Amino acid sequence: MVKLHNFIDRGNSITGPVLTAYEQVFGPYHSWAIKTAVRASAFTLPTKAGLLRRLKENEASASVQMQKFVIASSAVIQYINNLFHSTEYGDELLGMI
Repeated sequence: MVKLHNFIDRGNSITGPVLTAYEQVFGPYHSWAIKTAVRASAFTLPTKAGLLRRLKENEASASVQMQKFVIASSAVIQYINNLFHSTEYGDELLGMI
């Protein structure tokens, strides 16, 4: 199957990266119907510039905020990773997302 986001202009669009992330993280666990709905709704996403405008951010300030998020979320990510690896039901739990 040809991935839909390959046809999207990646210039100022965030659709391609969003669909790539979805396909890698959630796609394997979702049904065809959900995948189709996600792909169809991805075209309603704003451009990168539009998203930054709505967030009242610019490239520099958004970068600072993203770095803070990555640092703060590392403990949560590690906890979830340990939880999935500590139980035989990890795949089942992930499938419920």
